Amino acid sequence: MRKRTSLMFLVLTLVTALFFTSGGCGGDSSPERGKLLDSQKIEALNADTSADVQLATVQITALNSSVLNPGNDPVNDIWKDLLKWLTDHFTHIWSCHKLTYASKTADGKAVSLSGAVIYPYLRIDGKTPADKRVPILIMPHPTQVERKYSPSIMLEHIIEYKDPQAMVYLGMLAATTGYIVIMPDYVGMGINRDIHPYCHESLADSIVDMIPATLEHIQSIPYLKKNVEWNGAIYISGYSEGGYASMAAAKALQNDPRFKNSIKGAAPVDGPYSLAGAMKTVIISADAAYPSPYFLPYVLNGYASVYEKAIPNFAFKRTVRSDTPNESLAGSLLTVMDGEHSDSDINNVMRSAKPLYEGPRSILSSEFLQSLNDPASKPCDILKQNSSFYDWSPQFPMEMFHHVSDDLVPYANMTEAKAAFGSNPYVTASSYEGYLNIGSSMHENAAPFGIIYGYMWVDKLAYPDRHKP
Repeated sequence: MRKRTSLMFLVLTLVTALFFTSGGCGGDSSPERGKLLDSQKIEALNADTSADVQLATVQITALNSSVLNPGNDPVNDIWKDLLKWLTDHFTHIWSCHKLTYASKTADGKAVSLSGAVIYPYLRIDGKTPADKRVPILIMPHPTQVERKYSPSIMLEHIIEYKDPQAMVYLGMLAATTGYIVIMPDYVGMGINRDIHPYCHESLADSIVDMIPATLEHIQSIPYLKKNVEWNGAIYISGYSEGGYASMAAAKALQNDPRFKNSIKGAAPVDGPYSLAGAMKTVIISADAAYPSPYFLPYVLNGYASVYEKAIPNFAFKRTVRSDTPNESLAGSLLTVMDGEHSDSDINNVMRSAKPLYEGPRSILSSEFLQSLNDPASKPCDILKQNSSFYDWSPQFPMEMFHHVSDDLVPYANMTEAKAAFGSNPYVTASSYEGYLNIGSSMHENAAPFGIIYGYMWVDKLAYPDRHKP
């Protein structure tokens, strides 16, 4: 049975009601952003389980998956060494939870969001660590169109599901090395049914708002309060959309008075940072062989949810073609972008565009395609403003990683981001070549390596002593 902190939720509700009855906040009854609304302990993966059983659970589950058991290809020796380093530094028993917290959509609507948090609960010897103070590691998840792969849902069904990109598995292992691991589901994923703002700067809100909810949760659960304490440091690293979200959230954290001195490092990996540059080039120029065109309607639908009221031309049914015989194309795409269909389902609908599918641009209305070819257009300006390096300069270490042969999110995203940050000494960039033969694209194949490289870079900042020769 799952235990819920219903008493805590009731107390919070009563306190909030009393506050607003007294006239606070002009009578707006929405919970304060970042407020913990509910929590659920994942009983199958909890702190009552022995260290040996916990480690075996994640190793057996993960290694039985196609993601983390890639076979005998020689290149996989590097991967096995990285995975061994993680398991060799397994120092804590974890405690896994699903949190529900208050946040907002891009247009300011109050919403309840969910996410997974994994605490390093006790040392493996069962004793409270001499120093229970540990950093936060935020791991924003990669692109997912199916709700069942949201981190909080994956965590609940870790035995049944196979995490396509190993993010939750690796998040669990990261927690055992001494991190409070936070994995937000985002707007439109997990428990939320709003449209997902794919690769929009507002993703930062769902990430930042989960931090105070997590800290409140620690204080609300006696055994966590006794054994887990945040040391004041925040690190963030994610892959693909998670890489974009990592950079956007790092910007938001730097600009947030509560956390500007806490963000100590960011490692975005293979993210589509340059929306008005490298990614616009993919939209306009990629041909029919491009493996994952579904990203385009996913972006268009998310941006329509943010901008169409103020800019009618951003309405999804105006950005997607509706000429004969494509009258039903927009509706068909919306049907398969409901969180229940796969990326392949979206790709198949796109490739039905008439008279001939020639690449992602084939679904666009002539009006919208024309605007993308005009750098001075409103759509291009909005893409520029949502590029995750736009209008800021990191004041903490940030290293970007990108696979040299990424075929979905081009390497130019990293070079254009690095150029935008200019000579900022805090910003560095590294390429890598490792991959596992687990998917249909190099971007998918590179994910486990990229996630680990981001983690290892963070770990050298957070725990430098364990990286000494």
